[in-house]
Amino acid sequence: GAAAEEPAGGGPALVGATPAMQAVFTRIALLATADVPVLVTGDPGTGKELAARAIHARSARQAEPFVATSLAALAAGAVEAELCGEADRPGLLELAGRGTLFLDELDAAPPAVQARLARVLETGSFSRAGSAESRPLGARIMAASAADLGRLVAAGAFRADLFDRLRAGSLAM
Repeated sequence: GAAAEEPAGGGPALVGATPAMQAVFTRIALLATADVPVLVTGDPGTGKELAARAIHARSARQAEPFVATSLAALAAGAVEAELCGEADRPGLLELAGRGTLFLDELDAAPPAVQARLARVLETGSFSRAGSAESRPLGARIMAASAADLGRLVAAGAFRADLFDRLRAGSLAM
């Protein structure tokens, strides 16, 4: 029979008996215990978010929130405020708490947001827009992209430091 990765909350599961899917399940199990940033790559519709949810569900963070957003769906000028929050409103980094923040369509992140994310991953902290107060990053960052980020980095269209930090844990779908 086909092996299945049980999702948290009883949603759709990743299924497959092929050697390729068995390798994905093995990688998910490894990444669940690693607690490093994760970059999930693959064509549209391959289950990148499902894989991220499976990693979260098998990790020590499983009882904490899983917060997902598509960077392409956020208004270009509002991405940074959505992620980091504003003076009186927490952003997604805070809402994820000690859980997981999943950023889909990472290649759609504007350069300023790429720079901010790289800094957050480097320092383990962030500040709300317009505030100098540094807040510790509690959440694990996972991101996904259907684009070939390595090619975008080579073309100067994506930050190499962000790419390198996120692919500490990588999963190809």
